[in-house]
Formats: sequence, structure tokens, C-alpha cells
Amino acid sequence: MDQHALRRRWLPVDEAGLLTAFGDGLLDERNWCELKKLLGDGKAANLELARDLASLAVDGGSLIIGIDEDQPGGDPLHPVALRGLCERIEQVAATRAQPPLQIECSTVAAQNAGMGYVIVHVPASPLAPHQVEGAYYGRGDKTKRRLPDPEVERLFARRASWSVGVQEELQRLRAYRASIESETPQLYAAARPVGGWPEMCRALVGDQGWEQRLNTLRRQVANDPATLEALGRLYLTPSVDGPLGGLAHQEKTSTGARLTARQPGSPAESTPEWWNVDLDIDESGLVWLFAGKVGEANQNYNGVGFTGVYLEVVASMMRGLMSCAVLLSEATGHAASWDIGVTVSNLFGARALPNARTPRTLTLGLIGNPYDAREYTGTARVSLTELMKNPGMVAQRLLGLLARGMHADAYLVPLLTAPTPPRE
Repeated sequence: MDQHALRRRWLPVDEAGLLTAFGDGLLDERNWCELKKLLGDGKAANLELARDLASLAVDGGSLIIGIDEDQPGGDPLHPVALRGLCERIEQVAATRAQPPLQIECSTVAAQNAGMGYVIVHVPASPLAPHQVEGAYYGRGDKTKRRLPDPEVERLFARRASWSVGVQEELQRLRAYRASIESETPQLYAAARPVGGWPEMCRALVGDQGWEQRLNTLRRQVANDPATLEALGRLYLTPSVDGPLGGLAHQEKTSTGARLTARQPGSPAESTPEWWNVDLDIDESGLVWLFAGKVGEANQNYNGVGFTGVYLEVVASMMRGLMSCAVLLSEATGHAASWDIGVTVSNLFGARALPNARTPRTLTLGLIGNPYDAREYTGTARVSLTELMKNPGMVAQRLLGLLARGMHADAYLVPLLTAPTPPRE
């Protein structure tokens, strides 16, 4: 659990609040709080900033700029020029730390126009420790410190252990859907809130009125702006349904509720593969996604037999699952990370198969190389900030290896990268 996600709610939002919090000792420098009078200019200042951000990313914390802990003259407030400062900090986080950091910047205005304070929130990073100029950084009691090799190894081991739980959920989902397995490529995905609680989503899927709330969630996922923007760059014609938009029916389950593409009362075993698509949400917040067909098996192309997989369908569905996780967090107040996993089955010898609505140069045949493994599994622990600000890069962590293995990564760029920045 990202404990700093809970602290953030109590951080000041105005200049008077900053002064009061400092006077009460709430902003003393500690393992989650770093104060800076100003940033300075040049490469050295940017590297120092990157080290501060990397050190806070291990457990989560905040960097507050414009407060001088030495209190010259008895006043700790030292407002700085705000213009371009947040953009600079975000650029340093993205380019100076490896892997890049996802952060949130907010400003507090001072009395003088254009002046104020910057509060940089650094969520506990699932990719920690982060490296700056060849060294890894963490926090001591009050300041950053360079991490020794044994501690770096421990953090890497911790990161590797996170995939176990979501892999178990993928196995449970496959066992649950074993009766409708086929030779066609199929999608199994799971998202589990880190630090969730047994009735986290009860108000959404358990209490009276769940049908309407679930339908509202479906519409919100289908109209997710970031995914629709990516699909708009991928397809020649607009998408009729956004991610998971075709899940027009609701069912009650023993642990929560389900959005499904099947007609009510239709058993999965007798439903055509294309309509076997389910999104299950448990009261605990666990989400399962199953698609009975994300490709074609035993097809013929110019006399050559092949299996094809619609990778953009897989990527779009995963973007929908990530959007669902964000909406569940917002609805329940869950501010910590999510463990997300995906398995695509029946891939041996498969090639990426373009959708008919993609550019003609890509629809003349199959894309890339035949896949040389029976299936693919990708897992990742991702912060809520990553899911909200950069879902394309999260999708890259989950599916990038599969796309590169099929030599189709260039084709999937719109769905597996950051959104296009707005034009000035």
C-alpha cells in the first residue's frame, strides 16, 4: 500500500496552509518529504532534482519547492517563479531517471502574481529503484541516499514477487473458462487493486441499482478519451465501439457482477466465440476480462495456412481494462497501485493480423514474423498515476514484448505509446 497516497489528502492547498503546516512540524524533512528553497539552473541542478525524485519513488513522497527549512528571518516561505517550472520537473523525471518516473505537479499561488510554490507528488513506483547517472537512490530518515547493492537486489526481488499474485488470478480465470477453450487465440486478463479491501466495490456491483451503475461504467470505459484518440490514429474509420463498448448486458455473479457481450441467459458454451466476451468485477475490486476470440485459427492466405491474432483488439481491450481500474479507484477512493496481467493463448506460429479498418498498406497481408511460443503472458504493477497519465506506456509494459516478438510493434504504436501532445 502506498502510504503516501493517504498523506497527500492532508497536504496544504494554499499559502496560509503551507505556513501553518510548516509551523506545526507537518512538513519537517523526513523519508517522505523533501523541502527545497529553489531548484537552481543548469545540468547539475537537474541531476540533483532527478536524484531527489528517484529517492522518493521507492516508498512514495512529496517534494515541496519554495520552502526554506532554515527559516531565515523566521519565515520559511520563499515563493518561486511558477512559469514553466512544472513542465521542467516533469521533463527531468521523464528523461534523467531510468526507468522514467511518473509524477504529479500542483502549484500553490503566492500573493505576488506568477509566484508561488510547487508540490511534486511522487507515487510509490512499481519500477523502483530508479537510476540516475549510474546510481540508485532511496531515502534515509530525512534525506536521500545512494542505495548499496544488497538493497538494490532486495528491491528487484520485491518487484519480481509482485507478478505472482496476478499470475495466479490468470490461472484461476483460465480454469473458470476451461470449458470454452478452443484453437483460436483467446485473451485472459486480470487487474487486482493493491491494498484493496473485501467490500471495496460493493457499492458498485453489490448493492441495489448495480445494473445502472455497471452500465454507466461501461459507457465511461467505451468513451475513454485517451484510448479513442489512440484508436483514431490506428483506424481509417472511427471505431463503432470504444474499448469494451460491446459489453451491453449485465449479469449477477456469486462474487459481484458481469458485463458481457452475450444475450441474457445464453450459456457461454453455446455462444459463438466472438460474443464470448466478459468483464467480471468482484466486490473486492478484482477484475477479470475474457475474450473467446482475438484472432483466426486454421485460415488460408494465398494458399498458405495460418493462425492470425488481432493485436490491436488485444491492446484495445487491455486499454479498456486499465480505464476500468482507474474508474474503480476514483469511485472507491483507492489511491494505490494495481497488479495487471494478460495471457494470450494459442499463438504458436501465429502472425499479427491487421483489422480491415487499418491503413491499406497494412491490410494487404499478415504482419511480421510467426510467433514461436504457445502463449504469451505479461504482468505489471502500475501506480494509479501511471494509469491515469500514461496508459499507453503501461500497455507497452504489458504487451510490448508480444508485439516485438511478432515484429508488429510499429503497427501498434498508437496504442502502446504516450498520447499525442496537444498542438499549440
